[in-house]
Amino acid sequence: MEMVGIIVAISIVIWYIIDRFKPLWSTLPGAKFITIIIAGILGAIAVITFNLDILYAAGIVSEITTFGMICTTALYMAGSSAFAELIERLKK
Repeated sequence: MEMVGIIVAISIVIWYIIDRFKPLWSTLPGAKFITIIIAGILGAIAVITFNLDILYAAGIVSEITTFGMICTTALYMAGSSAFAELIERLKK
């Protein structure tokens, strides 16, 4: 359960960083893809550095796997837009 908290906390940090730097590329064509790529890079760095696996954290598997680490990175990539939208709505 501790790993779930770490995954959530890192997700918040990643999306805070992205929201701060997003104006740098928001006017470029394909800005949405740039955001996804940056989220993927930051997510992969976090997953490798902290050895994070969402499947292990959820109790689905008994050990940390490469597939679980890939799923966690994908979660960071996909979860960012939802998290960013939530922050935007809370700001208004």
